[in-house]
Amino acid sequence: MKMFKDRLRSARISRGYTLQKTADSLNIALRTYQKYEGGDREPNLSMLCDIADLFKVPADFLLG
Repeated sequence: MKMFKDRLRSARISRGYTLQKTADSLNIALRTYQKYEGGDREPNLSMLCDIADLFKVPADFLLG
């Protein structure tokens, strides 16, 4: 999942989102999002789709 966390971070930064703004936009705890970006946790399919929609990228891009 190294590719996922790297692409997730890249998508967030390219959109100008902070970690907190991203977590708030997804209605999840900051720590939960940090775990996604740190590679310690994987989002479920529904959350993956929400993240892709938020950053306006295909889910396939995030998954590599």
